[in-house]
Amino acid sequence: MERVSARTSGTVIAVSGLALAVIHLRSAIRLQTFPTLVVVEAIVPLVLALVVTGVGGLLREERLAPAPFAGRILGWTVVGTVALVVAVGWLFVDAAFRGQAVPRAGQTVLNGATLGAVVGMVVGIYDAREQRQRQRAVQLTRINDTLRIATQEMVDAAERDELEAVVCRRLTESDIYDSAWIGRYDPSDDAVRPSVWMGHDDEYVDSMAITVDPDEPAGRGPGSEAIRTGEIQPVQDVFAESTLEPWWDMLAAKGVESLAVVPLVGS
Repeated sequence: MERVSARTSGTVIAVSGLALAVIHLRSAIRLQTFPTLVVVEAIVPLVLALVVTGVGGLLREERLAPAPFAGRILGWTVVGTVALVVAVGWLFVDAAFRGQAVPRAGQTVLNGATLGAVVGMVVGIYDAREQRQRQRAVQLTRINDTLRIATQEMVDAAERDELEAVVCRRLTESDIYDSAWIGRYDPSDDAVRPSVWMGHDDEYVDSMAITVDPDEPAGRGPGSEAIRTGEIQPVQDVFAESTLEPWWDMLAAKGVESLAVVPLVGS
């Protein structure tokens, strides 16, 4: 479920939590004359359901976990919910076979579903963050290899154009990248112009339109962000990165799944 977007995953979790909250609120109203019972069977599950709703909202806005891992959180939430429902349901089935009365079985199953959703969600968030750390470690290794290749070529290249061509060639010949291009940023027209490339055809390069104006769709991607911040921008899944939406069709046509933007600052 890693391919499920953060918007979809967050929406599913938030809507599910809201539905459970409505059910628990109705139970609280129905049981209000039984203070102890209403706390255990309605208020606590209601609070947990609202937590699920809130977390779903945060996940939808990509404020809780990296967008590419939202599907993992949704998956763990589903697993936790199903596991607790099956466990509680099994106990009731066993009691029924024994001829024992099972009072308020439906409410207890719903309470189990709510608790299972919370537990699964917590596990999912932890798992997503662990996956993100491992992914970043791999990305840093690749970026270090990229910089090592560029540094090696700087020693021998006399001209900038020669250096750029050699770096792109070495990158595409390595096991790290299938293609590479270097662009030059001209502040006078607020645009990034590809100057040399390897592994790309001219049509692909000509279709690129990158600016650094964050008010424009073409100015919000990782390339623009690298220019504004001077920091490396790795993207593991281009189709989970909303800022790359203007280029999704082009990237899909070329089979591009991940990329890294490295700002090169020179005199």
